[in-house]
Amino acid sequence: MATIARDPEAAMRAGQAWVTETATLGLDRAPLLARACIARARAAKQEWAPAASGYDEISIAAAPTEPSLAAGAARAAGRLWLLAGDPTRSARAFALATRLAAQDVDIHVDRGLAMLAAGNYIGAVDALNQAASMIEPGDLAAYDVRLGRAMVYRRIGDAGTALTEAEGALSVRPNDPPALLERGRIRALAGDRAGARADWQLVVLLAPATAAGVDAQRLLAGQP
Repeated sequence: MATIARDPEAAMRAGQAWVTETATLGLDRAPLLARACIARARAAKQEWAPAASGYDEISIAAAPTEPSLAAGAARAAGRLWLLAGDPTRSARAFALATRLAAQDVDIHVDRGLAMLAAGNYIGAVDALNQAASMIEPGDLAAYDVRLGRAMVYRRIGDAGTALTEAEGALSVRPNDPPALLERGRIRALAGDRAGARADWQLVVLLAPATAAGVDAQRLLAGQP
């Protein structure tokens, strides 16, 4: 990992050499790990699409014999496809991940958010509801589920349900900037401009330099 962080190009070359060598020796698992090294090096260089493609290949190759490795690779591919701006391929990768690791709550949440980004709102709610059915009372994963559902319901114009979900997320993490930002968006949708501004102002106060803080400042300035 240190090599990847220090010199991604060198790590990628080493991984490619490892793939060739282990394939020649007939070793089964090692080439997958070598390909993972290459994909991680590409991700370190912010080559999102090639890195995602690499993890896709690993997940498909590993699925028959190494389901745990394949699930991790599919999840990595899903996240990287989102960074590459391709939510459709992201959702496809997460679909494989959920088949391989059906009891992993976080993968269901990630799949729901990928479907939200792809505009598949019904699929997003289904995935998030599946995650919710697996969560024990008091589980912090409830935050991600409820914030994700708040975003979905806002997108389809159901401000009442969205607000309930945002409040649920804030009950798990009070004064959490992303949840406050989302509640402000929902309040604006419902016509509560004063409430929306109050939420966004609190986000700017709590986390001005974060992505949520930047979005809140933009919204306070009247920019969409």
